[in-house]
Amino acid sequence: MSKHSLAYLGMQCFWGSESKFALLPGVLKTRVGYSGGTSPSPPYQNIGDHTEIVEIQFNQELTKYKEIINLFYSQHNITLPQKTQYKSVILYVNEEQKNICLEEMEKAKV
Repeated sequence: MSKHSLAYLGMQCFWGSESKFALLPGVLKTRVGYSGGTSPSPPYQNIGDHTEIVEIQFNQELTKYKEIINLFYSQHNITLPQKTQYKSVILYVNEEQKNICLEEMEKAKV
């Protein structure tokens, strides 16, 4: 099994959230982009119905997915209404990530 994994999170403006995740130990790299919309490759000037997303590539031996999700919940108020571009979203990539998201969401009382 690979030590490297990916996480995809929407946490308001991706530039601010990207820098928070990049500081975690074990994060190898981050990238920003858009997800969830109907056009295949939107430009920044017209992202339409997409949401700003941060992709986080991390070493699971140094940073656990749970730590990334806890940072997600602690660094912004997910209950505030946001326009589609800045909404809070977690895009899990497997069942293990889904279960962690559900457990941590319950703990965060969201």
